[in-house]
Amino acid sequence: MFLAPTALLVSVLVLLPIARSIGTSTTERHGPDNVFVGIDNYVALAGDDQFRTGVVNSFVFTAYAEIFKVVLGLAAALLLHRLRRGRALLTGLLLVPWVVPTVVTAFSWRSLLDPIFGSINTLLTASGIGPLLAGLHLVDSWPAGWLSDPSLAMPSVILVNVWKGCRSSPSVSLPG
Repeated sequence: MFLAPTALLVSVLVLLPIARSIGTSTTERHGPDNVFVGIDNYVALAGDDQFRTGVVNSFVFTAYAEIFKVVLGLAAALLLHRLRRGRALLTGLLLVPWVVPTVVTAFSWRSLLDPIFGSINTLLTASGIGPLLAGLHLVDSWPAGWLSDPSLAMPSVILVNVWKGCRSSPSVSLPG
């Protein structure tokens, strides 16, 4: 009897959408009618090159982002552990990306990475680093299209994801 409200909530919020997704994925829409096609949609999806590329990109993104988050988070935790003065200030600064809402992060980084008006390209051009990157063929052209150039989009999005998710937890204390 005590589990009934939780079971009802789980079934409405989790199981019902899963069942509807399965139903939708095994039908095709023809005007106002739904026609059952079985696993034909899944077979077509398995043969789609764009789908496979998306799956590979998802795994690459996740692997790089999580590896960098763990390594940088551990480095930050070790730095904070050894730090005597200014630990609270540095901890607060490290937690800022985590506290900022995701939508604010997305719009801010989109503005920063804009090829014409973005601060990243402006700073890299002013310092001479941007044209040097283009001269060394590390970017295809300058100013760089961080989110539109296929060779730069994935590293740019990984960078933003790592910035947003990399933090050292102030509640974890290292031994020593």
